Amino acid sequence: MKPLTSTKLREYPPDFLVARLKGKRARLKMDWATIQNAHDPAKHLNGNPVDHWLEKSGNDGLWQFLLLEYLWIYQRMNNAFRKIFMPYFFFVEGQFLLVCLRNRFQGSLSNEIREMTVPLLDQELVNILTEPASLDLLLEEMEKYFLTISPVFKGFLLAYQEHGFQALEQVFSEKIFAYLTSQKLHHLLKVFFARLIDMRNFLILYKALRWQVEHSPSFLPGGVISPAHFTDSFKKNDFEKIRKLAGLQPAMEREKKGVLLESDLIDRLTAALKTNIYEPSGIAFILYYLWEQYCWRRSTSIILHTSSFG
Repeated sequence: MKPLTSTKLREYPPDFLVARLKGKRARLKMDWATIQNAHDPAKHLNGNPVDHWLEKSGNDGLWQFLLLEYLWIYQRMNNAFRKIFMPYFFFVEGQFLLVCLRNRFQGSLSNEIREMTVPLLDQELVNILTEPASLDLLLEEMEKYFLTISPVFKGFLLAYQEHGFQALEQVFSEKIFAYLTSQKLHHLLKVFFARLIDMRNFLILYKALRWQVEHSPSFLPGGVISPAHFTDSFKKNDFEKIRKLAGLQPAMEREKKGVLLESDLIDRLTAALKTNIYEPSGIAFILYYLWEQYCWRRSTSIILHTSSFG
């Protein structure tokens, strides 16, 4: 795995880093119910550290804020912790790359993409993303970059050329997970990614059944629940059995509470991470903090996007 961009490091002892993150978490804490129900949710973010980035770049500013927060943490980890959490940062980089590619696909200019990027990304990758080239050429260079990391990344350019941008997003995400699960992971990261794969497979199954897709979709291996269970549920047109297996809320109960399936899955993953935060090494708390900030960005983005439609 390639390291993140070389950056000035200021290592903290793990217990001191955890203490600093607990303080930062308290300052970032939100009253989500109040924000969600407010006539102007953005006003409730005034004075919050993210407010500057929202004002500067809108929803893209949420990504900038998140990545800068991650960079701050990465710079202050000791070498052992950086190695442990490198797969997590790699996963987030992958999600952010898709955001940048989507913006390029929708016509954003190179300089606008460069403004979105922060020092967390490898400079070589930033240069590729901001080259004033066609998306085909950009993806060709990007695939070459990722092939220096692992041969598993071959093929996402072909997916785009043959089936369009949506296929690119799907195939690139699949390759990110395939690469991560092939690595030697700390056991807490291994469980985290397994649950994340389950979440993705649940969403794929749910959409396939709802849209009455004719052929079984591809489910990712490496989760807690075997892909065979998802394939079987698809063939039998039966979401209930696998829902019960995962302990998810029934659809009627979710609808009464206004909870989306994805939100239910995220909440369960977050709750599972929270159960370990008092283990003495600090690894579980840091993982929980990183994921909570990722979810915070997602929730804020959804609320602000929804409120923009009145």
